[in-house]
Amino acid sequence: MSLVICSNELQNNSLQPSQSPFSWSNYLDQPLHIPPNSEVAVQSVKINKDGSISASPSNVWYMYVGELLRAGVNNYDEVSSSPAFADLNLKNSENFTTETLAERIQDGLNKAMAIPDMWGYGKVSVLRDTDNLDFQGFTFNTNCSENASLLDPLSSGMAIDNYIKRFKFPDSNIGIVKTGASALRKYTAAGTGEPQLNQGTTNIGILTDLPMALNGGEFIVDITAAAGLSYGIGLTRSTQLDETPSNFIDFGTEMPEGQAFFSGDYYISVNQDKERVSGANRFLRVFHMVVDERDFEDPTFSRTRNSSLRMREVKYYEAGSDSFFDGTGTPYNMSTNLTNSKISKFKFQTTNESLTAFIWAGEVGFERWEKLISEDDILAPVVVDKGLKFKPIVESTRALYPLLYVRDNSVGGVDKSLQVEKFSAHNNTIEGKQFTYGENDWYSRCLSRGNPLQIQEVDTRPYMNYFVPTGAGLVPPDYLRKLINASGLLDNSTAMIVKPSTQYRFTKIPRALTSSIFGFPNVSVVAYNGNVEFGLSVTSESTPKLKTTTSLFVRLNNFNVSSYNAGQSKKSSILYSIPRFASGTNESVGALFFESPERVYIKLNNPNTIQAQSFNLDIVNEDETLARDLLGKSVIILHFRESR
Repeated sequence: MSLVICSNELQNNSLQPSQSPFSWSNYLDQPLHIPPNSEVAVQSVKINKDGSISASPSNVWYMYVGELLRAGVNNYDEVSSSPAFADLNLKNSENFTTETLAERIQDGLNKAMAIPDMWGYGKVSVLRDTDNLDFQGFTFNTNCSENASLLDPLSSGMAIDNYIKRFKFPDSNIGIVKTGASALRKYTAAGTGEPQLNQGTTNIGILTDLPMALNGGEFIVDITAAAGLSYGIGLTRSTQLDETPSNFIDFGTEMPEGQAFFSGDYYISVNQDKERVSGANRFLRVFHMVVDERDFEDPTFSRTRNSSLRMREVKYYEAGSDSFFDGTGTPYNMSTNLTNSKISKFKFQTTNESLTAFIWAGEVGFERWEKLISEDDILAPVVVDKGLKFKPIVESTRALYPLLYVRDNSVGGVDKSLQVEKFSAHNNTIEGKQFTYGENDWYSRCLSRGNPLQIQEVDTRPYMNYFVPTGAGLVPPDYLRKLINASGLLDNSTAMIVKPSTQYRFTKIPRALTSSIFGFPNVSVVAYNGNVEFGLSVTSESTPKLKTTTSLFVRLNNFNVSSYNAGQSKKSSILYSIPRFASGTNESVGALFFESPERVYIKLNNPNTIQAQSFNLDIVNEDETLARDLLGKSVIILHFRESR
């Protein structure tokens, strides 16, 4: 008779390095002689079982990045953010190991962090004791990309051709948008069968490859080759083909004739005031998509409001604008540009929730960036009057994409174009997948979930009202934009909402039911107790309950043993069924030891002596898949003897 001790971890044995606790091989320096007609049994088993956690489609939660919401202090109408739905992507209830559940949570968390600078930076991992065995919960972390000033896809060789979007409207004769190098221009290739652009055709292209970074992102367009052209540049949310925001209307627009379409959330226009009037000048005008006080049903802006959005002008030329054109009183005439300010470029620049527009102006050798639309001043937000600056970047517009418009593609037989000089974006990925236009941003996710009202609620908050009545009177409320903190990160707090909260005003959170499985049984909002630092870094407050739902079995792979797994309808090499619980206890997880009072022997079917030098062992589930919820050190003692 012989006892053979087998383990996946053998100290001081360079020939047998540590292996997985559920599948390993051991070797002998000298072979074990097993006589003919012998049999084998399992004498004892020692394992460390992680157990599983049951989750269902009802286990959803929400992620929130923005200003603190506190009862008696503020409410949704006064902040820029809205909770983002997160789930485990389940259709039915499932049991997960702690590791696989952490992966599912991380995936759901990252999808909910639908901000380009944060997307893919969430990390969820399993927390264990100092021996790295006993499960103690999860750690949750979120972070942000570094400053984006040098992250330019165009400079790394990415051609606009690779990510231009064809965009058309049902009420216009829209042609095909094509690009050459870094330009939006007329499609001229012959013999392709595609329609050609005609003089006067409206053409719009959206750069859909990556969203603009919010942490110092820049979008620069050189307009030198567009002299005499009607055109526009802007930033837009991820609208789909032939689609505008559901509550956008073009009736009563302030945009020039011929541009009464949705042209993004922020837009710089160089266009004739009257469409195609001979000799008419082209003026520089700036717009954004906002609510207008005249559309409010309640003049106090406190209750019911009309949900319509329109393109409204930002009058950079009025006194107090803090613009290069402050106080000029009229829009700048681009038709006389070459003899005046000599504007050759436009630039949009982001600073978290604040957007600034610049012009590149001046004689050759004396060029400089000058403000067109001023940013908010963090110390004195009312220095620039609300009606003279862009609306803040809010939850629905945190994923912004460059938009280019041309009215005419040639002037006097000379092709004209807009040249994209720079575009800053973060190339973050989740499992190798980039942030995808119309899929990953908060706006698109709300639409895909059939929840446009949540978008409207954000877009029509009172501070988004940008009509200021003449003579002052009641001035609509403004919002102090969040900028960049001392660490160079987005200056917002981050929260994880695991169940509804009255204290923190997160009451519009249906079905948030993850507090127990995340390890926060008595908590509604995680990391939201006055913390204003960016990012999330927390651990479970208690250990989520683990359970075992399957039995385990020992399988000896390299001997001629014969057993049968009827549940799988096949012959097997299983020797031993490990009890679900440790003897004399109700423990199904942790460090477990099993020794049967009566061993069950399985014949080796060996008519001759076996020179045994290796032992290949697995610990498997009922379906004979490997028991991957085992940790640390496993020990199996085998007993060989001649058959009796």
